[in-house]
Amino acid sequence: MKNRNLSIPEFLENLQKEYFLAVLRSKIYPSIKKKNYYKKLIGYKEEKILNISKKYHLPCIFDEKGIFNKYKIMIFGETFPNFFYKGDQEKNDLELSDEINYYLKDSNVRVVHEDSSELGVILRYNLLDKSVKVKLNDGGWDWFDRNKINRIL
Repeated sequence: MKNRNLSIPEFLENLQKEYFLAVLRSKIYPSIKKKNYYKKLIGYKEEKILNISKKYHLPCIFDEKGIFNKYKIMIFGETFPNFFYKGDQEKNDLELSDEINYYLKDSNVRVVHEDSSELGVILRYNLLDKSVKVKLNDGGWDWFDRNKINRIL
């Protein structure tokens, strides 16, 4: 959707989502080039959010902790992040890459069980069945459904 078709509050909402997506991607992508790109994008989004918020007297993620937490939870999710894409082209370009990099080998994770959790490191991610092989801190390893894995960012 073109930004010019959005109201100012809708545009601000999208910018705030995009800000958290840039933060997330800056943490999960291992490439220095990608990290630097997303860090620049974070700065640009922050400046734009603050300018719009000030100009139109709208609250934003940098003014209110409640708004900040709402958008952070919306994007970072409970287990797998809620990636969203501006259109089909961006989705085609980033969706698989986002998933692979979120479950990148050697990433620290928390495996969530019904009544407890344990820490570990990703050994492998299976794209076909969406399972994650994790070496647990107790020395053992096992395969887990990705819905039980929280990446420690």
